[in-house]
Amino acid sequence: MSGFVRPKNRPDDGRERARRCRFLSALVLATTACGPSADVAAPGAGEGSAASSLPSYEMRSFESAGGECGSADQPVQCVRVALSWPEATAPAELAATVNEGIARWLRRATFVQGGSSPEEIFEELVTAHDDLRQEFPDYALPWHVERTVSIVRDDGQVFALSLYENMFTGGAHGVRTQLYRNFRPDTGAAITLEELIVEGGIEQLTAVGEEIFRTAHELAPDIALDDAGFWFDDGVFALNDNFLVSTDALFFYYNEYEVAAYAVGPTELLIPYERIGSLLRPAAGLR
Repeated sequence: MSGFVRPKNRPDDGRERARRCRFLSALVLATTACGPSADVAAPGAGEGSAASSLPSYEMRSFESAGGECGSADQPVQCVRVALSWPEATAPAELAATVNEGIARWLRRATFVQGGSSPEEIFEELVTAHDDLRQEFPDYALPWHVERTVSIVRDDGQVFALSLYENMFTGGAHGVRTQLYRNFRPDTGAAITLEELIVEGGIEQLTAVGEEIFRTAHELAPDIALDDAGFWFDDGVFALNDNFLVSTDALFFYYNEYEVAAYAVGPTELLIPYERIGSLLRPAAGLR
């Protein structure tokens, strides 16, 4: 499984601390260079015609902050929104599908409804925070929404994205979310498990996944998942649809609160292709 590298979308602590020390008062909308991401090993890049088959995109970002919270000694801004995402430009089929999916991710609702633009997301957060402070004048906790869309596979067979979200809008703690989506670069079609696994094979895939899951968590086959602190519906192990098609494995990711308590954190499951070779469709093009 040497080909699998777990995506690292969460910001480096040092960089994040530095960013939080800045006081931004204006909107920043930036565009950077086109081409394969520096974080992605894209075979063929820079090798003439091979590179032209890979998707092209531009990296964009939005950051805005405002308000004054905290204390007189340690003032902080009340609301901060930071978004970063790739905007696909070619091929056209992939660009249309990917950009629509990214837009939905970025517009994820912070409260009742999501904004139709980064500016509206920011304004929604400011309004909600102002309303709360009018009701509770002593409230001074800052809120933030950080969303980073990253390219985690880009090799001509699969174009895969992840969304990392770090959000705090009150409560006991913030919420962190990691989402994955996989696309065919030539058509832009989203990749589903049913497309990858032979007909009737999802049940067998789930059984293999449960075996790996139990081994990783040192759970004997006769131990109920509920008794071990996991929250699968009716106590029955299940795969979710939040997965990454890696070069040598299917990587499933269960977010905080999805199948276990917040203190447990996210739950990860890696199913190597070598364990499910007979279940993979020959035309899946995974390896």
